[in-house]
Amino acid sequence: MGMQKSNLTIEKIQEILEKEYEIIPKNISEINRGTANIFKIETDKKSYILKEFNKKRTLESIEKEIDIINFLANKNIKVPNYIKTIDNEFYVKNEDRIIILQDYIEG
Repeated sequence: MGMQKSNLTIEKIQEILEKEYEIIPKNISEINRGTANIFKIETDKKSYILKEFNKKRTLESIEKEIDIINFLANKNIKVPNYIKTIDNEFYVKNEDRIIILQDYIEG
């Protein structure tokens, strides 16, 4: 698990995915790796990674990370694609924590 215990329940993750991304999850499982709280989201069509960052991570640092990932993707380097919300944002805020959703890639 990440550096801080997650504020997310399975029900809250389902709510965020449906409301913010219009994604209906079939399975949600926790991945114990890294400093963020990470969950694998599986749907009928594809899989995603949901990250809940700890309170110390600023929006600016996450935006910088998104910019770097997008730059690498434009150079044809295999990186996870960030998924935008229905409001065209790369993140959601939940209880003072930032949440992002990415395509799942093996490795």
